[in-house]
Amino acid sequence: MLAEVAAGDEVRLLAHLEGLSLAGNVAVHRLLLPALESGEPGRARAAAHVLLASPEPRDAQVFWERLSARDMESGPDMLRAVGLCERAGLDSELSRMLPVLNPDFWPAVFDCLGARGADPGGLLRHVPSDAEPTLLASVLRAARFTDRSVSKPLTERRLRDARAPVLEAAMETGLVLGFQSAWLRCRQVAESGGPGVTHALLALAMGGDAADLSLLGSALVAPGSREAALWALGFSGQRSAADALLGEVEASGGLAADAFAAITGMPLAVGAPHAPDSDVDADEEVTPGEEIVANGLGPPRFPRHVWRVSAIEAWWREARSRFEPGRRYLRGVPWTPEVAFKSLFQEPMHRRAVLAWEMAIRTAGAFHLDTRSWAWSQTRVLSALRPKALGAVPRSFRSLITR
Repeated sequence: MLAEVAAGDEVRLLAHLEGLSLAGNVAVHRLLLPALESGEPGRARAAAHVLLASPEPRDAQVFWERLSARDMESGPDMLRAVGLCERAGLDSELSRMLPVLNPDFWPAVFDCLGARGADPGGLLRHVPSDAEPTLLASVLRAARFTDRSVSKPLTERRLRDARAPVLEAAMETGLVLGFQSAWLRCRQVAESGGPGVTHALLALAMGGDAADLSLLGSALVAPGSREAALWALGFSGQRSAADALLGEVEASGGLAADAFAAITGMPLAVGAPHAPDSDVDADEEVTPGEEIVANGLGPPRFPRHVWRVSAIEAWWREARSRFEPGRRYLRGVPWTPEVAFKSLFQEPMHRRAVLAWEMAIRTAGAFHLDTRSWAWSQTRVLSALRPKALGAVPRSFRSLITR
């Protein structure tokens, strides 16, 4: 949950960063500059954040000087700090610097601009049409915030790209901007499988009709899309999806159990596996979520544990009658824009990127939340976005197509 992150590791990290900032010029030379060149991503990000957040103009100048060095290997890590910093004027500074930066840093630059919701504007002309996939993907995500006369041809061209990072980014932006071509491409990929299938199945799960949802069942039995289908089913909110997921818990473990709980509201402790350590009391259970590794919009990685299927089945026998066929649920509650909005405060962190994407689609891009930013910052941004979120259109994505 967002509040737990903000009050836990994050507040301790911020306290350490503030301490470095208060140390002044001594820390810059003894700690921060060596950290930027250490080759350790965590140290480089921390040092870059302190320099950028410093009230001393010279510290920010040092940051940009180091970033512009062609041999600065930690450039992408330094740019991640730009995405997290709230100092005024950063968007224009970043745009001004792009032409002189090492081209290897450009994906991180556009990723940063997209995370901040900044219009990349004229920077797009610097990107060659044959750029590598990582750069094109970051450009496509940032293009969501530029003029439609630029974003539409760019997105529609890349919807025909067969490379997964490029196609996925085109789907993300295309659906947010309401392009029919993006929805049609999602359906096509969901039917055929292959690159982009995770994004396609998620789109159908969240915004499809009955015919679209049937494709998730087909994907569940296809080896190449099985994991993506399990992940997507949890966002469909349908009773039929919960039935299907229950049948997969024994074979798929945490991914299926997590998706089942997301629909039904079942406490994961109901079927949580016992701790595998023989030195631990046999009745002690593994805390679900502690070892989950998030993966953007893709399925997270869960630890390999054997879940107690019989306990989950018993719980579902008691609860199933409360769920109406064809109605969408989130944690056992009928889906509404308000429920979806509140979930961005309450859901596990590994599910929030998908939920934020759906809210962006349902508001035609008016809702933008970077789920990788500071938790305290997300809390403030969410409060400001509440009116836009409550105006989200609850219909199918097909009905949201405007272009």
